[in-house]
Amino acid sequence: MISSAFALNPDLTARLEKALAPLNLSLSKAGDLATAVQRQSDFYINEPTGRTPWSDRWCQTAQISYYLPLNFLRASRVMREAQRLGFFEGIRSVVDFGAGLGPVQLAYEAEVQSPARFSVVERSSEAIRLSRLLGLEFDVLERPDGKRADLLTASYSLTELASPPEWLFDFDNLILIEPSTRQDSRALLELRKILIDRGYQMWAPCTHQEGCPLLEKSPADWCHDRLHFDRPEWMLAVEKRLPFQNPTLTLSYLVASRRPRPSTKQTVRTVGDLMREKGKARQMICRGPEREFFAWMARHGEPQEIPRGVLCEMPAGESKSNEFRVQSPVAHT
Repeated sequence: MISSAFALNPDLTARLEKALAPLNLSLSKAGDLATAVQRQSDFYINEPTGRTPWSDRWCQTAQISYYLPLNFLRASRVMREAQRLGFFEGIRSVVDFGAGLGPVQLAYEAEVQSPARFSVVERSSEAIRLSRLLGLEFDVLERPDGKRADLLTASYSLTELASPPEWLFDFDNLILIEPSTRQDSRALLELRKILIDRGYQMWAPCTHQEGCPLLEKSPADWCHDRLHFDRPEWMLAVEKRLPFQNPTLTLSYLVASRRPRPSTKQTVRTVGDLMREKGKARQMICRGPEREFFAWMARHGEPQEIPRGVLCEMPAGESKSNEFRVQSPVAHT
C-alpha cells in the first residue's frame, strides 16, 4: 500500500558503511554480502523460531547490509503515513520493543518532523552494540514501561509472543509492524479486535472501528501493504547473486491510539491490487465490515490505476452486491 516510491537515503548508506568497516567489508563487496545474506535466509527458513545469532560475523554482515535497509523502508512507510495523519503530535518519547539494529528509530528520525527520545528493549547485547555503531542514541530497558514513554513501537516482534502482554495496554499510542504472512497478519488483526475492546482507535491502515472484513468475512484473506522502492546499485549487485529478489516489499501494520482519529473526507482505503477480469476490473477496498471492491466496467473504458493502500474519497457510482461500480474519477492521496 504505497502512493510513491521510497529509496534509501545517503545518511543511512553512510551509516551502513561505517558499521561494515570493522568487519572489513563495504557495500561494494557484493559477493561477500550475498553469501552472508543467503546464510541468514537459510537460517530463517530452517529455524523460524530460532534466536538470531547476532555474535556470528555472517549474521552481522547480513543484518547490516540487507535486512536492516529493508526493515528501515518498511518502517518508513508506516511512519510516513502516521506523520501525514498527524499521529505524532505530542509524542516526545518512544519505547521500541525488540529493537534489533534500530530500523524503527532510523525511520522515525528520517520521516517524523518532531524529535523523540528513544528507549529500547532488546535482549541481544550485540545488536545493541551494532545499533550504537550505526549512530543511534537510546536508553536500554529490561521491559517496556508505559509510564516512561508516549509511544510503543514493535517491529517483527509482537506476534512472536503467545498472547498480547498486559504491558502493551499501558501505552496510549502504538505502532505495530509485522510480517505480511497470512499467519502473522491475521494474528495482528485478532490483536486489533482486542485493542478496540480496550479503548483504542485505529488510525491506519483501518478507516473504521468495525470488524475487519478480511479477517471475519474470509478464512483466506489478510491485510498487508506493498511498498515500491528504488533499489540502489549495490543492492541489485547483491541480489544478482541470490536466488531471490525484493523488487517490492510487503508488511502488515497497525497504528492505534487512545486519541480519536481525525476526521477526513478520505474514508476508503484500497487494500488490494487492481485485478483485470472478463468484462471489468476490480480492486478491493475497505471502509467498513464488508468485503467490497471498486469495479470499473470494460464498456466504460480503461480502469483507473490507484496504488494499493492509499486513502480515497468515495466517488460517484452505484453499489451492486459486493461491488461499488465507479462512475467518476476516484480522488486519493
